[in-house]
Amino acid sequence: MLDFFLDPVEFSADDELFIPHSITLIEESNLVAVADREHGRIQLFTAGITDPNDTGRFVKSISNSRFGKVFAISYDPTDKMLYVVNGPTGSNKVEGFTVGLDGKIRDTWTPRNMVS
Repeated sequence: MLDFFLDPVEFSADDELFIPHSITLIEESNLVAVADREHGRIQLFTAGITDPNDTGRFVKSISNSRFGKVFAISYDPTDKMLYVVNGPTGSNKVEGFTVGLDGKIRDTWTPRNMVS
């Protein structure tokens, strides 16, 4: 019965979220990035910074089977990179990913202070 929670669920519509788990602002691109945990992806929406009437419009999705479930995201405006951390689910080990806004994984790393 709990197998449902081990791996990401099948993708749904682009603008649907299933347990949004983390959010970060990408101010210079007028975007909000949301960790869509159960879909194992990052959803990008307009932030409404440049046009308050254009808030929450779906822009694109970033996904990779290596992510598993996406538990946390952060954005570094200096490097223009997303930092993505998954959770201990299914066959995926807990891992961090440095990801460009183009969706390409640039690096992987192990989060600090991990408890085995």
